[in-house]
Amino acid sequence: MKKNEFVIMKFIKNQFVNDFLDGNIYFKELRRYAEYAEETGDNVIGDLNEAQFILEDGKAEFFDIETNQKIMSAKVPKIVFNDACLKYGAFCMFGFGEENFCEFGSNGEKNIFEFTDIQKSKLKEFGDKCAVITKPDDINKKIEKEAMSKGISLKFDKVK
Repeated sequence: MKKNEFVIMKFIKNQFVNDFLDGNIYFKELRRYAEYAEETGDNVIGDLNEAQFILEDGKAEFFDIETNQKIMSAKVPKIVFNDACLKYGAFCMFGFGEENFCEFGSNGEKNIFEFTDIQKSKLKEFGDKCAVITKPDDINKKIEKEAMSKGISLKFDKVK
């Protein structure tokens, strides 16, 4: 594995391992990640801004429904739209990348990885088993193909 590549890992609870290995994946609503951050203060697993469209320093304008005339306008410091997106599902895996490599084998066959301290503190919250996926593009293509056959659209991306 080269330094700019990465592997993905799925930390999973023991009760779901066989389903995962059989190709069944379970989604949680994005709402759950926002609620988790609010309940625990944790912005590593959770995210207070999950699935939100945020406009800062916006302008709100209100119109009469019958005449379409502007009734008033106001500057708004922050506008948040989120209800429509919070119902969408998310399936998360952990990207194990360059920041986790502590040693590279000189022959290119051996890599040594370490979790960061923050990662170590969070691992058990995700599950007690781990599936290591060394070819992320392959699994993404399989998931995407199956989803498309069921009329489900997907987006794969790294969380920034």
